Amino acid sequence: MKLAHLVRVTVFVKPEEDDVAVWQALLGLFPFDLAAQKIAVSQKTVIGFEEKKIRILTVELSRQKNINDFLAALMERLGEDGRRLLLSQAESRLDEGNHFFLRLLKPALLRGEYQLTDAGDCYHIKISVAAYPGTREQALESVKGIVGLGSGVAAASSV
Repeated sequence: MKLAHLVRVTVFVKPEEDDVAVWQALLGLFPFDLAAQKIAVSQKTVIGFEEKKIRILTVELSRQKNINDFLAALMERLGEDGRRLLLSQAESRLDEGNHFFLRLLKPALLRGEYQLTDAGDCYHIKISVAAYPGTREQALESVKGIVGLGSGVAAASSV
């Protein structure tokens, strides 16, 4: 079952942060070795407030098996409470282009904890939801399958 067309994970690394820890936490989000799967971590440097250089790290998943495995692992790590929160907020997390957004609090993730947030200091996850027909209603149903308290995601990842 196709859950999503694309998953993009992005994190900003500020000069005062431990870039190795941020990098390791990014790699830890994936239940597979990115290099072995030939998936690159792209890096870009931008100038932020007060002329600070900020590095932007991005990983994009486009292969269905990688997407399904990532989503299954993410939902498992969020736990039942996190998944219930995502389901209750599904309407506001889905945009007009059927992209589902979530953020993981960076300081918590650096400690190995998966905590949803609306704050800016986070790992951004953008999921291009697979929905046919491409209506908002169908996309919301697909989100339920992604979040689905494990059942839909676990079944889809074995496909």
